[in-house]
Amino acid sequence: MTGTDEVRAALTADGVLHVTLNRPAKRNAITPDMVAALARLVDRIAGTPDVRAVVLGGAGGTFSAGADLGVFARGTDEARAFLRAGNRAVAALAALDKPVVAAVDGPALGGGFELALACPLRVASHRATFGLPEITLGLMPAWGGVPNLVRACGASRALDACLTGRAFSAAEAHELGLVRAVVPVADLEETATALAGHLARWSPAAVAGVLELARDPGALWTREAELFDRALARPEAPAALARFLTRRAAA
Repeated sequence: MTGTDEVRAALTADGVLHVTLNRPAKRNAITPDMVAALARLVDRIAGTPDVRAVVLGGAGGTFSAGADLGVFARGTDEARAFLRAGNRAVAALAALDKPVVAAVDGPALGGGFELALACPLRVASHRATFGLPEITLGLMPAWGGVPNLVRACGASRALDACLTGRAFSAAEAHELGLVRAVVPVADLEETATALAGHLARWSPAAVAGVLELARDPGALWTREAELFDRALARPEAPAALARFLTRRAAA
């Protein structure tokens, strides 16, 4: 599976797709073309059984400095079209039924942070920084940043970040529960890849069920049993249960 020059994609033998925002000269600022490429890629990921997990990162020591603000200076109609296209692409990423690990190195700001927040899991290098500075430009986050940040760390802390526009460190992000681990820069790719590879081992139906319930806890009582039945019907479940019972009998 391939992407574009600015959104690269490479699938490894263990089913992990590495997606890289590749506009390092502009700190991976997200353009309309990148949004369109990401949306197409997410559609292909959803329909490709060989992709079991995804690692999303940025080239050149930056995850993403956010949406390319030059687009917003071209006129209201173009800005609105970009906003809505980005919103749809990030929403599709958040709704993906496969686990995505954001590997955050350097700045993840504005739309870049919103992109990382759309991923179920995040790991960061020690030099990563996070923030939603839209309020300082007379704007507001519009790619899911506010509700996703509220879900990730609670309303009070999310509002502090959104209403002050301040940036915060990887260490604070870890304290807030926004990232799973903070590691040296040299270890970031390996850490994210190992986590994605671990997740890729599990039954796709079970993983998809967990992701769906995490996105919509209100569906618990209507969907949980149905999703469990779907996972149980897959061959991975009886095989894993048989291995477990064999080990227990031999203990």
